[in-house]
Parts: sequence; structure tokens; C-alpha cells
Amino acid sequence: MLGLLETLASDHKNDIYLVSGRDRATMDKWVGSLPIGLISEHGCFLKPCPSSVAPTFSPIPFFSTTPSNVSPTSSSASVVPQSSPMMQPAHAELSPTLFDNLNVGATSTQGSGGWLDMLRNADIGWLDVITPVLEHYTERTPGSFIERKDASLVWHYRLADAEFSAFQAQELLLQLQSV
Repeated sequence: MLGLLETLASDHKNDIYLVSGRDRATMDKWVGSLPIGLISEHGCFLKPCPSSVAPTFSPIPFFSTTPSNVSPTSSSASVVPQSSPMMQPAHAELSPTLFDNLNVGATSTQGSGGWLDMLRNADIGWLDVITPVLEHYTERTPGSFIERKDASLVWHYRLADAEFSAFQAQELLLQLQSV
């Protein structure tokens, strides 16, 4: 994959962007040496393609707090960007509704490694409300754990008992709907 990305990026007609739910540090570590643009945490942070002129953005309502993707066979529960094609099973990710707060034209800050913070003006105080709820389910679901990112929390349960964790995921979604 790295070779293919490098080949595509070597053509001056192409601006390649890799979109992922991973955090910025992981993206930099895995593919940061390639001459491509990076988008981490499903669009919360962007590192422009080195060959690009300053990127432009349109505010797109790509985040929702509506539960989705819950099934006993998928081992996942998501409260995530609904239109994101990057959703992966075996985790529940929580992200705010950002349409009004999308920071169009964000600029990088000193020490940011060239990353643009698309959430610079967003209120992510909801993380403090959701954390104890996820901790409760993590304590009661052996093998599950919480991944804390800059703009989201992810409850991973792929290493937990499949049947029990599917039940817990359903219960978690019900509880989150009432928060």
C-alpha cells in the first residue's frame, strides 16, 4: 500500500489524501513520510498534501449523534459520522454534531506538525459527560477498553466475549440515547 500511495503521489497531477479514524500521531508514524495529505479522526484534523495549494473546505454536516451499525453479529456499536465510509466494526465511537462549529479555514499552530485543527472552535465538553458512561461499560465487559483521542472516545470490545459485548453495546446505546 505504501508503494502504491507513493507512486500515485509522484504524479504531479495527483493530490492524495488518506482518511482514517486514527489519531494524528499514528498517522504521522505510519505514513507521515509519504508526500500525501492526511486526515485523522474522521476529518477532525487535516495535514495538507505537500504538493497542494492551501486547501479549501465546505462545511458539510458529516457528524451525527444518532446510533447506528448495531447488530449482534457485527460486534460493534457506533455513534459516529453517519456518512463516513471509514467506519470500522468492533468499536463504538462518539463524535459531536459539528455542522455549526466546523472550523472552515483552520490554521495550524506552533508545534502542530502541520496539522490543521478543524475543531478549534468546537465545544467538546461532552467528552466529560460520556467518559464515566464508557468507563462503566468497560469495567463490566472484560476485554474491552477505551481509546481516548483528541476529539472522540472509542469503546473497543473486539477482544471481549462476542455475545456479551454485543448485548453490552446495545445497552450502551440505549443509555447514550438518554444522556
